[in-house]
Amino acid sequence: MDLRHKERLSAGVATVVDRVASGTDDMIVKWYRSHWGGLPATDLVRKNTLVADQIAPAFDIRVPRVLAALDADGFVGLVLEDAGPTGRADPERAALYARRLHNAHHISPELRSLMDRTRPNRLRVLRGVRTMAESFRSQGGRVPPWIEQLAAEREPSPEQAVAIHGDYHQRNLASSGGDVVVLDWDLLGWGDPMWDLAYLVAAARATDADKHRAFAGYGRLTPAERARLTWHLSSWSAFWWLDAATSEAPEAARVPGDPIERDALPPPPCAE
Repeated sequence: MDLRHKERLSAGVATVVDRVASGTDDMIVKWYRSHWGGLPATDLVRKNTLVADQIAPAFDIRVPRVLAALDADGFVGLVLEDAGPTGRADPERAALYARRLHNAHHISPELRSLMDRTRPNRLRVLRGVRTMAESFRSQGGRVPPWIEQLAAEREPSPEQAVAIHGDYHQRNLASSGGDVVVLDWDLLGWGDPMWDLAYLVAAARATDADKHRAFAGYGRLTPAERARLTWHLSSWSAFWWLDAATSEAPEAARVPGDPIERDALPPPPCAE
């Protein structure tokens, strides 16, 4: 495949994403240069290929078509169709995003061998809360009691782990032809579906109205699911509060504003 480099879209610790062209068509190349989520690069390429071949058509989830795999200078690359723009918060699409998420949570374990070896993304937000709380204290700040309590808690676990996307946020959701294309399945593994749902709305700092749209789009929740979702939303509230507080000068940080109370979160629909 003859590819012409056009621009670098992102460069992270484990991956580099480029836009390239082949003839008149734009494509995306995702280069892997180290383990990500516990899997070597060749397995990540294989995992994304299996998702496109098996998971997407069976469960009405659009993913970028895998066009080719590359191996160059110690890097392994995945050539994907350009699925369109990502990262744009669209309130009217909140319910659709959540419905696609619901589909992803009810797949059969076709990829079990790879998913079993994927390091779960749980504890990611809680670790951030604990790290920033320590930084805030070192600046002379006073961490609110509700955040101290949450940081001391254990992240809740589901009654049964299911397949979760692991990185379900706006930058991994593209708009194409009136539908949603779900990108970046590297962290597909086993976990709590409420972790994914909370990540969808909280990472984008959605309004209460957008949260309600997403919850309604996802569907009915059991009391246990609702309790776990509330906990994850609370951890995100703590994360964003600390993020703002630690970004200020130490003098300002010593006088924190009112916290986002845990019981002020919008209640998701709950199964009777």
